[in-house]
Amino acid sequence: MQKNTKDQITYFIYNLRLHSTIRDKLEVSVTYTQIEVSTFSQFLTLPHSFYGHLVTDITCVQLWSDTATFGLHLRPADNITWGPSLIHPNDRSIMEIATSVYDKKGSAIINRCCIYLQLISMVDLLISNTQTIHPAYYEGVFAPSRHSDILWPPIPWPPKNYWQLWSHFLRYHISPFLQMNIIDWTVVHTM
Repeated sequence: MQKNTKDQITYFIYNLRLHSTIRDKLEVSVTYTQIEVSTFSQFLTLPHSFYGHLVTDITCVQLWSDTATFGLHLRPADNITWGPSLIHPNDRSIMEIATSVYDKKGSAIINRCCIYLQLISMVDLLISNTQTIHPAYYEGVFAPSRHSDILWPPIPWPPKNYWQLWSHFLRYHISPFLQMNIIDWTVVHTM
């Protein structure tokens, strides 16, 4: 491992333990990156080569990239950093499917649409207690009466061609997945 990477890890961990403005900025950076990755797993534990193209290149992302180069993974202590929670036992993140279906360009487009619509999981897409995707989402429109407690970054409405890929993704990858893999959506718990 290069000395620079060791120094980055030391700096990162040291500052996360302090009560300072640097810690606050690092926590915001980590939370923002977690939102960009949009998975249930902490991004530092995911393969950077598979998910790194989805995120803005900031300090914690550079650390993630550098540690991945050496086969290292930083894992935060439980409940130390924010991460989305499963809403239902059969739930999955939308980006988990998108990255398995599309190349980096396609999955980045899907991710941009997810962030704009403030969606992370399959359950987020559905009309309450059904297996039906809310029709507004096909058009790239916020579903009425939906509200997220997450402080999402404001982004402009993605280009029209993004929504074409998004709609195709929902129709041909998400909808069939829901029909085949989600047996009972009626038992939904919240934390």
